[in-house]
Amino acid sequence: MLAVLGGLADVERRADLGGADLSRAHLNDANLTVANLTGADLSGADLSGANLSGTSLYGAQYLTQAQLDKASGIDVKVSTSSVHR
Repeated sequence: MLAVLGGLADVERRADLGGADLSRAHLNDANLTVANLTGADLSGADLSGANLSGTSLYGAQYLTQAQLDKASGIDVKVSTSSVHR
């Protein structure tokens, strides 16, 4: 699946994308505030500039520290076992 939500896209608050296949998705500059990305496949997803404030990333698959470093936000919920170096 290839999702294109970048370019300041505004995903509805509290969007439920839990378990979604977001591999290689363009989520750059997307507003993912308070979204549920629990268990989502984020392999290769571009999170550059994405607002992850209040977002749940528990159990997200293939999430890397580099992806998180390019995103922004506060109170992001993620387990350390979900983040790969």
